[in-house]
Formats: sequence, structure tokens, C-alpha cells
Amino acid sequence: MDDDYEFDSAPPEEVGYLWELRALNALRFSSQVCAVWRAIILKSSTLWASVLDLECLNQINEDWRNEVLRRTGQALLSLRGLIDGENEKIRSWFSSVVAENWDRIQQLDVTLSPATDHNCQAVSWMFLVQPSKYLRRFCLNIRPPTSTAICTQGITYPLQGPWLSQLRQLSLSQPNPRSIPSTYHLLDILRTMPLLESLQLTIRENLLSFYILLHCIHPGDGCCLFVEAADDSQGTIPFDGLENMQDLMFMWSSGYFKVHPPKALRIHMKQLEYRIIELPFHPAGPQTRFYSSFRPAATEHARALHHFASLDQSFFQSLTYLDIEASPDNANDSVFRFLFDLDGLEVSSMPFSTLQFLSSHLPPRDKDYITLPSLQTLTVRNIKQEVPNLGADAFNVASPFTKFLTWRQGEVPLKNLDLTECGSGLPNMGFLDTFTGLNVIWTGPGRKEESYSHWMTFPADKHISIDPLLKFGAFDIVLVVESFKFFKGPV
Repeated sequence: MDDDYEFDSAPPEEVGYLWELRALNALRFSSQVCAVWRAIILKSSTLWASVLDLECLNQINEDWRNEVLRRTGQALLSLRGLIDGENEKIRSWFSSVVAENWDRIQQLDVTLSPATDHNCQAVSWMFLVQPSKYLRRFCLNIRPPTSTAICTQGITYPLQGPWLSQLRQLSLSQPNPRSIPSTYHLLDILRTMPLLESLQLTIRENLLSFYILLHCIHPGDGCCLFVEAADDSQGTIPFDGLENMQDLMFMWSSGYFKVHPPKALRIHMKQLEYRIIELPFHPAGPQTRFYSSFRPAATEHARALHHFASLDQSFFQSLTYLDIEASPDNANDSVFRFLFDLDGLEVSSMPFSTLQFLSSHLPPRDKDYITLPSLQTLTVRNIKQEVPNLGADAFNVASPFTKFLTWRQGEVPLKNLDLTECGSGLPNMGFLDTFTGLNVIWTGPGRKEESYSHWMTFPADKHISIDPLLKFGAFDIVLVVESFKFFKGPV
């Protein structure tokens, strides 16, 4: 590059190509070819000043950065690259170089990493108000004004401007109290984002804080909720707060499910954990779109989250698979009414403890109404984990199965009992012989149990299961997230 090379007159593709060559690295290596080349290159301050590439200056120590800057002499500077928030030193070096050499810069093309927008307040921007005699190209990319995505993690100043209305993706975070004003300010202006498709929120506080934030957003039908919230507080939520939270979750759930009727759900209600997740019906289909997971600090808080039991039953006419886990401390009558009204349910999966609980709440037979008329397959897991002494507790193992299967005999007999997730080492299951036509599916230790007339055994390395379209264990997904998203819908 010579003194006469005009960056502003060069075609954009040529300028980009020159930078992709990583000219700074090429210049450095060229200076090490021989003594003659080195002498020539070191004398040309213009060469060094024209190739200041931040991505080639991200070393841990300052030596090489300062040496390159020294070699530029008093030549006009061309500075380009990405400022990654993971490297605080390069950010600090960039800030000082630009502030101290603003009158020498002829090209500035810098992008702030979108994952680290807190760079904005870490860099002093006062040089921007100073005149610049030689500046020919200026590009400072902090996403706006043409941005479609922004992350607010760590930002403590208010965000505002007409570019907000162009956002498609917005990620809000509340990692520390300093960012709270910015978060609430941004929530106040969500109404100005008609094109918003995805909203992520990360929060680690009590559930009331979650309610306050979510209450600021008014979803349109079809908006998807993706949330994982842990209650880190030790306080209690007043009863009216619990009611309001249940109403809020009801609004989000009904708005989504009436537009997107689920085919497969997982509902887990443990003592201090509550989850309702839409599962992919087929491995080639769309990923989970509705996910809510709460870890409340008290059992009564979880009970307030049973909003799904009050949803319009017509939303679940297409539901054919349900993985349910419920404990006596966490479920109530509305949960069982919801379960027994699922007329299209074909496959249900549950741990043994839930089967025990469920078998004690079976509805009476009604000659005019068949409960769960489409249910064909029951998958049970965790027998060994939940019954420590299988030999002594054989009756306790048999009783829930017998109650449920006998109840089904009076309705529509169950066709398949899938115990593959229980593994081997189960107690004598000969009581299943009394249920004619029941197909029991099991992965055994490779030997025949003589007392099981319907008990199928297979080699230990084989896993026999029902139609994979009905059994979701083969492609179930586990999500570990700390945020929630909202997709498609006016705010």
C-alpha cells in the first residue's frame, strides 16, 4: 500500500478483500524474510499505519500492540476489526489509541461484539465530538440503526431511538442491580417494536420479580413463552400475588396453545419444581416452542402455577403423547380432571411414583362416558429408584399396576405396558398374567422368567420398544436454559 491509495475510492469488495488477507500478519512475516526486506518495511510507517487490524492485535500482553503503533510513526491510521468483550485489554487499547490519535485516523471500521454490548459504556466516545481533518471512512457497528437483534446484558444506560422499532430479536437480562433501570426502561417501550419475533429474558430473583417483568408485556395470539425461573429468595408470595401470577401464565399459555395445539407435552410437578414443555412430535419436526420451568421456594408457589389445568380443553384435542410427573404435595383435583379429559391421548409416560399417586385418584366408571378412550400405551419408569427394597415391597409394586389396569379393563383395555426404561432386576411381575391381551415390553437380563406368560425377554444388549412415533424416549430433548423467549406476535 502506498501513500496514494484511496480507501474511500476503492470498491467495497476490494477493501474487504484486502482486510481478509490479514495484511498486518503478512507485513510482519514479510519483515522477517531477510535483512533487506526488514529494513525497507520498518522504514515505511505508512505500511504499518494502513493495516491496523484489531483481530491481529488481541495478544494477552501489550508489547506487540505498542510496537505496531510505534512503527506507524505519524502516518494516517486505518483501524479495523472486532472488539470482543472477552478481551478487556484490546478494548482498552482501542479506546486510548482512538482518543489520542483521532486527528490521524483516515479509516475507522469497528464492530462491537453483539454478545458484549456493555462495551458501549466501557469505551470513551468523547473523541466523536472532535473535528477530524483526515477521516475518510467511518463505520462503528453497535448493531443499531440497522440492527435486527440486540442483547442488553450489562448495559446500565437507557436504550432509546427509532432503530428500536426495527428489532426482530431482543435479549433482556438482569444480571445485577445496575442493569435494572435499563431493563425496565426497555420494557416500557416494547410497544414500539411491531416487528419483534423473539424476546429472551434472563432473571435470577424471586417469582414476583418475574411476574412484574412479564406483566409489562402484552402478547398477541401465538406468542411463544420460553422461561426458566428459579426463586432465589427465602420470602413468601402473598396470595393475591399467586393469583395474579396464575392469571398471567394462563394468558400466555392460552394465547399460544389456541394457535399451536400441541401433539406432545411434558408436565412435571415435583415438590419444588414445575415444568410444562411442548415436545417435538417427530425428530425431523420443529424443536420445542413452548417451555416453562419454575423452581419455586415454597410448595404453595408451585400450586399457583397449575394454570394449564384451567385452559380450554379444545386446545389439547391433538395431544397424543403426555409425559406427566406429579407428587401428592404438588397436584390437585384440577390436574386430574385435566388428565382424564384428554380424549385424544394415545401414549402416557410417567415414573412409578406418579402411577402410585394416580391409581389412588381414578375416576369412577360412567356408562355414558369413556375416560381416556384413545389411550393404548403406558410407559412406566424408575421402579427400582423409587422402591428401594423390591423384594420386601413386591406388593407395593403390584398394587398400582393392578388398580390402573383393572380400571382400564372397565373402560378401553390397555394394549401396551412399556417397562423398557425400568431396566432389569424387577420383582416378580407374574400378576400381569391376569390381564389378557396386554403386551408387556421389557429389556431383560437375557434369561426367561418362567412365571411370566406375557413377559417378553430379550438379550441385554437389545432395546425393544414400541413404534418410535409413539415413544418419545428415543429423541427426547433436555433444555438447560436461563431465559425465556417469545416468538411471533404483536407486543
